[in-house]
Amino acid sequence: MKNIFTLVIVTFLSFGAFSASKAESIQAKLKNVESIRTSDFHQFSKKLKSFTPYISEMNDYERDYYQYLNSYANVLTSQIDVALKTLESLSVNSKYNDIKAKSSFLLINTFALNRNWEKGLLQIEKAKEIFNNIKDNKLLVDGHISIGVFYNQLGEYSLGLNHANQVHSLEANDISLCKAKTIANEAKYELSEDISNIKSTIELCNNNNERIWSNLNRTYLASALLKEKKYQDVINLLSQKLSEVESTGYQLLMSEFYRLLAQSFLKLDDITNAHTFAKRIIDLNFKKTPYKPVVTAYYVLHQVEKARNNLDKSIAYLERYHKFDKININESKAKTLAVQTVKHKVEAKNSQIELLNKKNETLNLEKTLSAKDSENKKLMILLLTFIIVFITLWAYRTKKTHIKLRQLAEFDSLTGIHNRRHFTKQCEASLKQSKSNGNAVSFILFDLDKFKSINDTYGHPIGDWALKNVSSPVLDVIRKIDLFGRMGGEEFAVLLPGCELEQAREIAEDIRKGLMQLNTKESGFEFTVTASFGVTVSRISGYDFDALMKHSDLALYESKHSGRNKTTVYSMPPTESYDEIKSLK
Repeated sequence: MKNIFTLVIVTFLSFGAFSASKAESIQAKLKNVESIRTSDFHQFSKKLKSFTPYISEMNDYERDYYQYLNSYANVLTSQIDVALKTLESLSVNSKYNDIKAKSSFLLINTFALNRNWEKGLLQIEKAKEIFNNIKDNKLLVDGHISIGVFYNQLGEYSLGLNHANQVHSLEANDISLCKAKTIANEAKYELSEDISNIKSTIELCNNNNERIWSNLNRTYLASALLKEKKYQDVINLLSQKLSEVESTGYQLLMSEFYRLLAQSFLKLDDITNAHTFAKRIIDLNFKKTPYKPVVTAYYVLHQVEKARNNLDKSIAYLERYHKFDKININESKAKTLAVQTVKHKVEAKNSQIELLNKKNETLNLEKTLSAKDSENKKLMILLLTFIIVFITLWAYRTKKTHIKLRQLAEFDSLTGIHNRRHFTKQCEASLKQSKSNGNAVSFILFDLDKFKSINDTYGHPIGDWALKNVSSPVLDVIRKIDLFGRMGGEEFAVLLPGCELEQAREIAEDIRKGLMQLNTKESGFEFTVTASFGVTVSRISGYDFDALMKHSDLALYESKHSGRNKTTVYSMPPTESYDEIKSLK
């Protein structure tokens, strides 16, 4: 290979600079390289690198084209930050509409990989404007495919399916149909719709040598088999294509294969293979890997080490599992917030455009009215008054939008109390002030007992009713200066500035008793709500929020372990295995 490359260089130097016909050849070759970017990534990457010596000889179009393809290679190898910088520049500054469009579409998918949902949605709005200037059906198809992929990653599967279906009306070729049907299959699987045609999609992608896309379909088929507890079928389906997937170097696809295999082997008690595939996920650059495979990997490793009786490792993996599970939950909330934020931004932008149009109309009217009598001037004053009222209403609407966004960012949508992020921020500020004043601070953490059984027995709406009504007995007991927040799921916390341990324990007990006295008949069912509490104070745990949280969490688990529906004050770590205590929660 080295000799061949040397021969190419020597040939180039002997002929000197490219002629116009050779420059045209570069453009044709770049187009040829683009055609294999997903079907044979290694060949695509290899051929792309062969253009490096000729960059200085390229014209402006070829240089932009090459930079776009190079960014595509960087995306597939998870060099996201490098790709973003180039694509953002090309999507704005390129003189060529097709390069602008391609870069804009690839930028949408890159934001999905980078988990920057808000920027991705805003880029989609820009892409919709680009659609109006595109006459090439192939570019329109690429745009719908990119947007469909993004919406699926965002969890907006109905929108993803809509864009996939639009490809069929644009006379797309088989390669594009392979991609569109793959997007549709993912959306249908997540929407619990029929995916019986998935095997025909795999065959279509295989016939066009689209290995990445055909194997994406296999992950959806494997996920369906996993739901049906057909674990050996999952292993048989994915194992035969594992080396092919690994040869693509596409980390997102590899991690999904590993996730499904690790889960299936664990279900079949094959802990050796379960451990192998879970470790492979972790060994990938997990910052670029979807959180779902990482969450699964740490859970599998926890179960494997537990089966091997390696309790220390099992606990360590369990802690990492909970860490990434919370990240995954927060990621879902971030997606929802991004959708709402962009929706309001687009509405605000449209309002501004409407306002500018009104102002332009006003200026034109002013020119006309200047030549008319006083009666027409009265009409102009009336019109200006209308505009002022419109601006005032628009400003009021914008203010309400900001307030609504703040509510979404700071308060839990179900219970109406502080969400974890805002509660943590408020607590850290309060702890800092208390530390400087030397005042005691107590911390209460509590978790509803057997909450899953409430959901399983009475249904999730009744579980939601219980969560909403938790705040009532808490707010009856705490002071205005105290902070109260939902930490996630059925877990809540209270920070009590200027409060010593014994008083905090009494407050926890009052809350516990108040929860038991909740009138559940209002929900349509009769049941008792109980909770287990953990309490600590700053003179024991210090003024660090994480330490207070950890110590109260340990005390809470002790309450769970010793029978639930009680309050435990933190004194020392529990003597039992951390894994045994936490499993009782």
